[in-house]
Amino acid sequence: MVFIHRFLPAGLILLLLAGSPVEAGKEDGRGQGRWRRAFASAIKDADTWAPAAAAAAIAVGGYDKKISDWATRTTPLFGSRETAVKASDDLRLASDIGMAASSFFLTRQSGGPRSIQGRTAYTGVGYVGAIFSTSMTDVLKAATGRLRPDGSNTSSLPSGHTSRAFAYAAFSQRTLRESGLPKGVRMGLRWSLTGLAAGTAWARVEAGAHYPTDVLVGAGLGNFAGKFVSELILGPESEMHFSFNLNPEQPQVLVGWSF
Repeated sequence: MVFIHRFLPAGLILLLLAGSPVEAGKEDGRGQGRWRRAFASAIKDADTWAPAAAAAAIAVGGYDKKISDWATRTTPLFGSRETAVKASDDLRLASDIGMAASSFFLTRQSGGPRSIQGRTAYTGVGYVGAIFSTSMTDVLKAATGRLRPDGSNTSSLPSGHTSRAFAYAAFSQRTLRESGLPKGVRMGLRWSLTGLAAGTAWARVEAGAHYPTDVLVGAGLGNFAGKFVSELILGPESEMHFSFNLNPEQPQVLVGWSF
């Protein structure tokens, strides 16, 4: 059961994303090059490596437990650990809604899909990134087995709430960047959505569910997953295809893309 719930989802997502290298046998190596470009773009993004660097600095400095103890004792932002637990769920949900709303309503302004079906398919890419992030998070949780600050279990590293929220934020940033909105509006929305993800992360620390390094690793992982998937599927030279079958007896939503 542990394999099914943790390792299999990640394997399936990786298999899905690995569909591009199937074309690598062709002379132009287009699929393989696309995979590499998407990986390089995501891993070099500051929102991926900066949280990882911060986590390393906190760990090396011996501040991880000190910050965690202070946050759970004083709960400066949320007032209590119980409130922080609820806030982390609410803020993650808000990140989800923010990503879906921005993707569905703003993509038509950037020259992207204009039909309801097309915008739904585009938004679905954001969810693929979030699912990929969650799957990788579950694999790492099982591999690291770190005890949570509250001692409840050994699923502390990395933070699943945080990785999911930052995957949503990463896809939202892409949508906003291409939306054609005025720069000030774009920046305001970007920081608002990033703030929801950051709030999710800090709430997990105040709740005693994670150490600071757990949420920082989760933030970097979520950003990587969201940007890797979006670049792989929506980057230059890709072409999305979608079809809907609204038969009540067997409804289907089929989304595909060429590389």
